[in-house]
Amino acid sequence: FEDGSIVEMGPPAEVMESEAFRRIESQVEETASVGDGYPVSRHVGRVEDAMTMVKQANEAGSLLREEEVREDITWRTIWWWVRTAGWVNLFVLICSVFLQSIVEMRESLVLAVWIDAKVAYPDASDGVFMTRLIVVVLCCCAAICICFLAVSTTTLGAARSIHNQVMACLLKAPVDRFFDKQPVGRLINRLSFDMKQVDETFVQTIFGMLSMLAGMLTTNLFILWVMPRSVAFLSIPIYAMTFYFVYLYRGIAVPLVFHSKHSLSSVQDLQAVVISQCISIRSNGMMDSFMVRYNHYSQSVIRSQYLIYYVCRAWAQSRVFLCFGILAAYFALGGLYTGVSM
Repeated sequence: FEDGSIVEMGPPAEVMESEAFRRIESQVEETASVGDGYPVSRHVGRVEDAMTMVKQANEAGSLLREEEVREDITWRTIWWWVRTAGWVNLFVLICSVFLQSIVEMRESLVLAVWIDAKVAYPDASDGVFMTRLIVVVLCCCAAICICFLAVSTTTLGAARSIHNQVMACLLKAPVDRFFDKQPVGRLINRLSFDMKQVDETFVQTIFGMLSMLAGMLTTNLFILWVMPRSVAFLSIPIYAMTFYFVYLYRGIAVPLVFHSKHSLSSVQDLQAVVISQCISIRSNGMMDSFMVRYNHYSQSVIRSQYLIYYVCRAWAQSRVFLCFGILAAYFALGGLYTGVSM
């Protein structure tokens, strides 16, 4: 505060490094220098000691804020989630995903053999192929049910364990060393948005990646198995180019995700300050300043999410689909050239 109005606000470590705080500090020292030497020097010494203690106490908070911007997914966090979800649940999930992919490929093969048989022998009986197809479809439905049951079991087990651990740590956290240094917006963001991402989006992403990987592996391994070895060997550069585009998408999307999360935390910090200090903000005429900051962080969140979920995804999908199209054309031409039976 200066002259009854707020001139600087934010985390204590940032406020103490601002120009307004230095100006107020110099005014206090000049005022204290007028008078007797010993009491004034002792008072100034106490003020300096208090400021040093405040800086040391808030150093951890500023480091946490900087770490939040630079944080990244590490193998340590991944293994922690794996242990939380349970090895048995993950093993059942992986097996069910690959079983579903194999059964779905078997269904396609039954249809292909049926079509080939009707083309080669128009008088072939359809009853045998209908029976095979019905059995394969029933097996496919059973595999899908098992797969979704495994996903639900893994999600609920991991969410329950993570929620219990987080609540236990929060209840045991010290007030002066944790709650005084953690902005309210960050805590709300961690317990709402981040927990929702871990409970829902993270598992759905893993399930989608496993399904895509299982389908790609089963289909491509079957194609490479029936293709001549020379044709299969020459397809390696196309696979390498596909994984290179996926790697580029990952390198672009991950920093944008963390930037979006940091901006969302800043938005919730502003909301918490407005809820608790709405009267002071209106009386000091700071509504425009808060709206500018709120619009800035909101635009940052919207732009980051637009780039992640639309621009970057469309860029990666177009190139990956192009690689798979080239790969399909190459296998077709290679099979025709080498005389693979259709």
